[in-house]
Amino acid sequence: MRTRHRKPIRLVVAWAAALVAGGAAALVPAAAANAADGTGWSGYWYYTAANSIEVGSDLPGVHFVADGYDIGGRHDLGGQVEDTAGDGACARVELLTSDRGFVADRTVCDGQPAAGFDTGEYTGDLTVYTFRVTPDTTQLHIMFMPTSANDPGMRETDTGYDWSYYTSDSFQFHVHRSGVSITGFGRDHGDGNRTGVATVEDVSPADCVSGQLGDGDVSASGSACGVGNSSSFSRGDFSSYLPVTACETQPVNACLRVLVPIAF
Repeated sequence: MRTRHRKPIRLVVAWAAALVAGGAAALVPAAAANAADGTGWSGYWYYTAANSIEVGSDLPGVHFVADGYDIGGRHDLGGQVEDTAGDGACARVELLTSDRGFVADRTVCDGQPAAGFDTGEYTGDLTVYTFRVTPDTTQLHIMFMPTSANDPGMRETDTGYDWSYYTSDSFQFHVHRSGVSITGFGRDHGDGNRTGVATVEDVSPADCVSGQLGDGDVSASGSACGVGNSSSFSRGDFSSYLPVTACETQPVNACLRVLVPIAF
């Protein structure tokens, strides 16, 4: 697999509903608004071929990997979660689908072997929750992977995204789908806001592409036409999870929207 740059259940379900509804600002509770140490936080999902996918995520002491297939919008993933640090914390992963509900829930703690799973077949959107749990605290990040059932253009090699913190408060990300690529970085300010800077590039075979950070009134965007052309854009008052949208706008309109988590 490539390397890419039980008590929380009620919280998970509530945040999942916010994710599906697109309410990124609602994802992180007010107590988590201040910047925290993002060292060791990362995640990704990618199509490695037209019918195969890989998913992975990390927190300090937590490592999750999975791979599987996507055949015409029918998905199946098998993987494992591992506790990589003898620090008294536990590693946990939950996978939620919009058509079948929870399809995996595994927890391992210090000294225990990695816990494996197979989701069985699903056709809906996938949400991945990665936890680091101690008796007193829970760290969590969330990734969302839309289904390709109604978007066959997603099923191309390298469609997907990856993100990671490269310092305690600075992060980077990359989003790709047919014809369009977005690369970017940002910083959490510690006052509830974060900066995002991105470049959208037209990569064959698209005629024109666009990219956007954020949603609605709190957003920044750019567009480009012609292979190799690009446009950069930024904003300094984003909050919580950062939506990133990459679109091919000509000759067809097709978009991929993902969320870059925030450490807390």
